Amino acid sequence: SGWINYSFDPSCSYNVGPQLLRGGSDHNTCYKNGNSTNVSFLINSDLRPQVTYPTGQGFLQGTPIVVQTLLQDDCALVSGATPAMKVETDFGGPKTCSNFSNGGGTYNCTWNSVAQPRGWYNASFNVSKTYYNNNGTIARYSFFLGTAPTLSAEAGTSGRRDRPAVRLAQGAATAARRPRIASTRSPRRPSAARGDPRSRLG
Repeated sequence: SGWINYSFDPSCSYNVGPQLLRGGSDHNTCYKNGNSTNVSFLINSDLRPQVTYPTGQGFLQGTPIVVQTLLQDDCALVSGATPAMKVETDFGGPKTCSNFSNGGGTYNCTWNSVAQPRGWYNASFNVSKTYYNNNGTIARYSFFLGTAPTLSAEAGTSGRRDRPAVRLAQGAATAARRPRIASTRSPRRPSAARGDPRSRLG
């Protein structure tokens, strides 16, 4: 018909970005071999980000938290993308994490948790790169941020030394506890049995 039709489905052997396509005829007996001019087109791909760590771990306030991520497309790991990450609680605004360490398709960000609210945090990871479709992901309840509990002794009200009261405090919430603590009180001398000569006076 004089037309060249070719269905092109690029495999992973092709790189993303500008490509050239040229068609023609060859090995003709009645016609002179010839090719068309170059036709330019683009190969795009989809970015597939994922948060690989934390996955529900807990951390203490003030601990540097490293959020680890991985970026792939349909074929392989993708390096050189522009990452953006935020962590946020269900009751607070998002906190930006910008201290990235990138390499080989991994994008790890260290978040400073000093003086940050306690609770569960979600981690969102968004990426962009030329010749790729932008994408993002959210890891819900990625990690929990808390404070270490503190123990303090309370003065007893009953006068008994073998039942001390201990207050367990964590952040703004406190709760009284009475743990099982071994007594340092000297054992009580057993009373003499009836009929024992030691029970008689004189």
